[in-house]
Amino acid sequence: MKKILYNFLGLHSILTGLFIFFIPVFLYKNGFSLSEISYFISLTGLSFVISMLVWDRIRYKGGIRILIVISFFLEIGILCVGTLDKNFLFLFLFSIIYGVYNCFFWLTKRVLFVSSTEKHEVGDKFGNIQIIAFVLVKIGILLGSYLLGNNHYDYVLVVSILLSAYGVYYFVSHKKLVKNLEEFSQASPVSLKKVFLFKDRLRSKYIFMLDGPFLFFESFFWLLSLFLITGQSYHKLGILVVVLAIVFSVIFIGIKKKIDKVQGQQLLYVAVILYAFSWIFRGYVGNLEDNYVIYLLVLVIAFCTSFFRLVFNKQFFHTAKSVDTHSYMMMKSYYSQFFIFFIFGVLALIFYNTKWSIEISLMYVYYILAPISLLFILYKPLGSSQT
Repeated sequence: MKKILYNFLGLHSILTGLFIFFIPVFLYKNGFSLSEISYFISLTGLSFVISMLVWDRIRYKGGIRILIVISFFLEIGILCVGTLDKNFLFLFLFSIIYGVYNCFFWLTKRVLFVSSTEKHEVGDKFGNIQIIAFVLVKIGILLGSYLLGNNHYDYVLVVSILLSAYGVYYFVSHKKLVKNLEEFSQASPVSLKKVFLFKDRLRSKYIFMLDGPFLFFESFFWLLSLFLITGQSYHKLGILVVVLAIVFSVIFIGIKKKIDKVQGQQLLYVAVILYAFSWIFRGYVGNLEDNYVIYLLVLVIAFCTSFFRLVFNKQFFHTAKSVDTHSYMMMKSYYSQFFIFFIFGVLALIFYNTKWSIEISLMYVYYILAPISLLFILYKPLGSSQT
């Protein structure tokens, strides 16, 4: 089972680094405003939600292997759409296929992760996956930043097609690898009625609503800030992200095993407080002029965010392993993605009707997110109540 997970994650991590990681920068460099980028994110969430209905039924009828193969074809599709003229139609099509890809990649990844992990090793295993993914993503980022920085999008397309084709070949020709995933294929599709009625005493639903938008604030808005900090250079952005990844890996090799040994909600409290400070630092860093202070603060932000994600995901996956796993993971995606659609749709309208620069807009967003992020403290551990 671990072999499936690491092969799937390894190939997709390199592919992500080559282009997927740079999508917000790619959009900005092609003249799209923060309002239009927010619109893109909103449609991505909507297409993700709709795609989940299809993903769940393919999983039930065809199994995980088909989902893995589809995820590689969707990766190629994203790159192909990226060659179109950069207008409103492009933005619409790009957001739709990106949302479908996110659905097939992230849901399949979660199934593979949960199926290969015991409850007592969630933090350690997630830490291992974080490190492996970060190393491979950063290899892709170095190559992607070089190619995109030199306007070699065609090379990115060719390399991505070759890697995706290998991924399709590998999983099609190794049918026995996925035979142990039958329990996930046998679980009935989650009905929309069940989604609407979902409620537990862990406050999971509200945390899911909160988490989805925050993931995009981290991956899209903050990446745009880093791009501006590095002088709008693909090369410098790639180097900065790789350096952060190296520091991240060294730190988390030392702490990932300790995460599993800490009980109770105290660890989440600490992680959430650090996470809230990371948003304050994000808002403040744009006002600094000393490069040494800027990059030191960026390093602190990376640590606080990564530490929070490790702790939060430990609690989420531990809960998922202890309840109806498939249903719980689907609930997270439904609520997270719908609120991505809603929140970024509202932001698109707000940014459209303001005259703020992108730097000022991002600064305001970060300062507002700091107190809101404290709501993650409300996520109860499984032992405190029953779902």
